[in-house]
Amino acid sequence: MTVINKIAFILLFLSISSKTVGQTYKDYEKAIENAEKVESLSLIFKDDSSDCIDNRIVKLKNLKELSIRFETNKEIPEVILKLPSLQYVYLHLGDRPNFPIRIFRIQQLKLLNITSGKLTSIPPGIGQLNKLERLSIHSPKLEALPNDLNELSNLKYLSISSKHDLVFPDTIDGLCKLEEFNWGGASRFPKEVFKMHSLKKLSFGSPYFQSLPIGFEKLTNLEELSISGATLHFFPDDICNLKSLKILDLHSTKFETIPLCVSEIPSLQSINLQFNTQFNDFNSLIEILRKSNSIDWIHIDGTQYDEKILNTMKKESVKIDVIHLYE
Repeated sequence: MTVINKIAFILLFLSISSKTVGQTYKDYEKAIENAEKVESLSLIFKDDSSDCIDNRIVKLKNLKELSIRFETNKEIPEVILKLPSLQYVYLHLGDRPNFPIRIFRIQQLKLLNITSGKLTSIPPGIGQLNKLERLSIHSPKLEALPNDLNELSNLKYLSISSKHDLVFPDTIDGLCKLEEFNWGGASRFPKEVFKMHSLKKLSFGSPYFQSLPIGFEKLTNLEELSISGATLHFFPDDICNLKSLKILDLHSTKFETIPLCVSEIPSLQSINLQFNTQFNDFNSLIEILRKSNSIDWIHIDGTQYDEKILNTMKKESVKIDVIHLYE
């Protein structure tokens, strides 16, 4: 499979997987009129819309996905608990300071996505969602996660975005199925991540990151590592101990070099250095490509390469696709 085909396949996969269900209804009355057809519903919850969610919503027996944009501090009506097929909930809290805790009683939920401008913490109760597989929380003021987050034993995906150095639960060993963790916005990389031994994909990006802690070698199952948008100059050598790593994505950072030990990662398939404007250690990079028996492609667009470097890389790595935009 060529690089172009690989990229096309990834984009196709993302376009398919990003949409959970079919057509989304945005008019509550039309949704009620077409109750049997409705699988996805998007609503705006206001103070003056007391009938926005009423007892008729139980007619939506096939409703799988519900998106609510809050313009009120009112609690969600209890009738929402009578939707047997509801599995995916998106909450847009806006400036609402408190969390609609009734959501925690929808125990069949598989996905919960929370965006907020003011939320500082998630209240206890989230542990009741014992079927939850995907959790996303994006709030610039988020400061802490509840201890019962550790009870989400089926959680596979966790994405957190906050400008604060987040306080994690006392223990996270209950997240035994967690495979993917996304972290962004804050200035500190959470060392608690190194306790997530089941992780296969780890990505984090923040313009405030200046260093990474030691401890990556503990993530023995990690297959994808993505670092982006950070002011990082130092590449910790213990990343080279990630023997299961397949994808190393270092785009849009300040790395100037990459350690030779990367060539010793036995399963590494790709390196992305795109938009690393300060990267200039092409001697090490060429040596890595020469020594590695597993790398399929490398992306160098946006680095300080020139035509001479490009030709040398292609000559020394004839079996490796070098992605570039040099003209």
